[in-house]
Amino acid sequence: MSVPERPRVVITYCTQCQWLLRAGWMAQELLSTFGTDLGEVTLVPGTGGIFTVSCNDVLVWDRKRDGGFPDAAKLKQLVRDVSIRAAISVIPTARVTRKRTPLEARSLRLRSVIFQSNANMKQAIDTMAVMVRTWFHITH
Repeated sequence: MSVPERPRVVITYCTQCQWLLRAGWMAQELLSTFGTDLGEVTLVPGTGGIFTVSCNDVLVWDRKRDGGFPDAAKLKQLVRDVSIRAAISVIPTARVTRKRTPLEARSLRLRSVIFQSNANMKQAIDTMAVMVRTWFHITH
Protein backbone atom coordinates (compact mmCIF):
# COMPACT_ATOMS: atom_id res chain seq x y z
CA MET A 1 0.00 0.00 0.00
CA SER A 2 1.38 3.40 -0.93
CA VAL A 3 1.46 6.24 1.54
CA PRO A 4 -0.69 9.13 0.30
CA GLU A 5 1.14 12.34 -0.44
CA ARG A 6 0.50 15.15 1.96
CA PRO A 7 -1.91 17.80 0.64
CA ARG A 8 -0.53 20.67 -1.42
CA VAL A 9 -2.38 23.98 -1.01
CA VAL A 10 -1.98 26.81 -3.53
CA ILE A 11 -3.33 30.29 -2.76
CA THR A 12 -3.38 32.60 -5.76
CA TYR A 13 -3.90 36.26 -4.88
CA CYS A 14 -4.14 39.58 -6.75
CA THR A 15 -1.11 41.83 -6.36
CA GLN A 16 -2.99 44.82 -7.81
CA CYS A 17 -5.59 44.49 -5.04
CA GLN A 18 -2.84 44.08 -2.44
CA TRP A 19 -4.22 40.81 -1.09
CA LEU A 20 -0.80 39.42 -0.12
CA LEU A 21 -1.47 39.93 3.59
CA ARG A 22 -4.83 38.16 3.33
CA ALA A 23 -3.24 35.27 1.43
CA GLY A 24 -0.42 35.09 3.96
CA TRP A 25 -2.88 35.06 6.84
CA MET A 26 -4.85 32.22 5.20
CA ALA A 27 -1.60 30.28 4.71
CA GLN A 28 -0.64 30.87 8.34
CA GLU A 29 -4.06 29.65 9.54
CA LEU A 30 -3.77 26.46 7.48
CA LEU A 31 -0.20 25.78 8.62
CA SER A 32 -1.06 26.47 12.26
CA THR A 33 -3.99 24.09 12.13
CA PHE A 34 -2.63 21.24 10.02
CA GLY A 35 1.09 21.58 10.78
CA THR A 36 3.14 18.81 9.20
CA ASP A 37 0.00 17.14 7.80
CA LEU A 38 0.28 19.61 4.92
CA GLY A 39 2.92 19.00 2.29
CA GLU A 40 3.20 22.64 1.34
CA VAL A 41 1.33 25.92 1.13
CA THR A 42 2.26 28.04 -1.87
CA LEU A 43 1.43 31.70 -2.47
CA VAL A 44 1.14 32.56 -6.16
CA PRO A 45 0.87 36.23 -7.23
CA GLY A 46 -1.71 37.06 -9.87
CA THR A 47 -3.71 39.99 -11.23
CA GLY A 48 -7.26 40.89 -12.15
CA GLY A 49 -8.87 40.46 -8.75
CA ILE A 50 -8.03 36.78 -8.46
CA PHE A 51 -8.18 35.01 -5.11
CA THR A 52 -8.37 31.25 -5.32
CA VAL A 53 -7.43 28.39 -3.03
CA SER A 54 -6.69 24.93 -4.41
CA CYS A 55 -5.87 21.75 -2.56
CA ASN A 56 -4.30 18.90 -4.53
CA ASP A 57 -5.27 20.69 -7.76
CA VAL A 58 -8.94 20.83 -6.68
CA LEU A 59 -10.35 24.37 -6.58
CA VAL A 60 -11.85 24.73 -3.12
CA TRP A 61 -12.46 28.50 -3.13
CA ASP A 62 -12.77 31.14 -5.82
CA ARG A 63 -13.55 34.67 -4.71
CA LYS A 64 -15.60 35.40 -7.83
CA ARG A 65 -17.46 32.07 -7.84
CA ASP A 66 -18.09 31.87 -4.10
CA GLY A 67 -18.73 35.55 -3.45
CA GLY A 68 -15.91 37.03 -1.42
CA PHE A 69 -13.31 35.57 0.86
CA PRO A 70 -13.65 32.48 3.02
CA ASP A 71 -13.42 32.74 6.75
CA ALA A 72 -10.62 30.68 8.26
CA ALA A 73 -12.90 27.96 9.66
CA LYS A 74 -14.64 27.43 6.31
CA LEU A 75 -11.32 27.27 4.43
CA LYS A 76 -9.91 24.74 6.91
CA GLN A 77 -13.00 22.55 6.51
CA LEU A 78 -12.77 22.66 2.71
CA VAL A 79 -9.08 21.74 2.76
CA ARG A 80 -9.76 18.97 5.27
CA ASP A 81 -12.58 17.59 3.09
CA VAL A 82 -10.37 17.45 -0.01
CA SER A 83 -7.39 15.93 1.80
CA ILE A 84 -9.55 13.31 3.54
CA ARG A 85 -11.17 12.39 0.22
CA ALA A 86 -7.70 11.92 -1.27
CA ALA A 87 -6.56 9.80 1.67
CA ILE A 88 -9.65 7.60 1.52
CA SER A 89 -9.13 6.90 -2.16
CA VAL A 90 -5.88 5.00 -1.42
CA ILE A 91 -7.22 2.95 1.50
CA PRO A 92 -7.85 -0.68 0.53
CA THR A 93 -11.53 -1.56 0.46
CA ALA A 94 -11.26 -5.15 1.67
CA ARG A 95 -13.33 -5.61 4.80
CA VAL A 96 -12.49 -7.94 7.60
CA THR A 97 -15.68 -9.52 8.87
CA ARG A 98 -16.10 -11.45 12.04
CA LYS A 99 -18.89 -13.59 13.29
CA ARG A 100 -21.30 -11.77 15.57
CA THR A 101 -21.62 -12.90 19.14
CA PRO A 102 -25.07 -14.12 20.20
CA LEU A 103 -25.58 -10.92 22.18
CA GLU A 104 -24.73 -8.74 19.15
CA ALA A 105 -27.05 -10.78 16.92
CA ARG A 106 -29.90 -10.50 19.44
CA SER A 107 -29.29 -6.76 19.78
CA LEU A 108 -29.40 -6.34 16.01
CA ARG A 109 -32.67 -8.31 15.78
CA LEU A 110 -34.15 -6.26 18.62
CA ARG A 111 -33.22 -2.98 16.88
CA SER A 112 -34.89 -4.24 13.72
CA VAL A 113 -38.07 -5.15 15.63
CA ILE A 114 -38.13 -1.77 17.38
CA PHE A 115 -37.67 0.03 14.06
CA GLN A 116 -40.51 -1.98 12.51
CA SER A 117 -42.69 -1.32 15.58
CA ASN A 118 -42.03 2.41 15.32
CA ALA A 119 -42.96 2.36 11.63
CA ASN A 120 -46.19 0.47 12.41
CA MET A 121 -46.98 2.87 15.26
CA LYS A 122 -46.51 5.88 13.00
CA GLN A 123 -48.82 4.34 10.42
CA ALA A 124 -51.44 3.65 13.13
CA ILE A 125 -51.18 7.23 14.44
CA ASP A 126 -51.56 8.63 10.91
CA THR A 127 -54.63 6.46 10.34
CA MET A 128 -56.16 7.59 13.65
CA ALA A 129 -55.51 11.22 12.76
CA VAL A 130 -57.37 10.79 9.49
CA MET A 131 -60.26 9.11 11.30
CA VAL A 132 -60.47 11.91 13.88
CA ARG A 133 -60.43 14.58 11.17
CA THR A 134 -63.14 12.73 9.25
CA TRP A 135 -65.28 12.36 12.39
CA PHE A 136 -64.79 16.03 13.24
CA HIS A 137 -65.94 17.14 9.78
CA ILE A 138 -68.98 14.85 9.90
CA THR A 139 -70.12 16.00 13.35
CA HIS A 140 -69.51 19.72 12.91
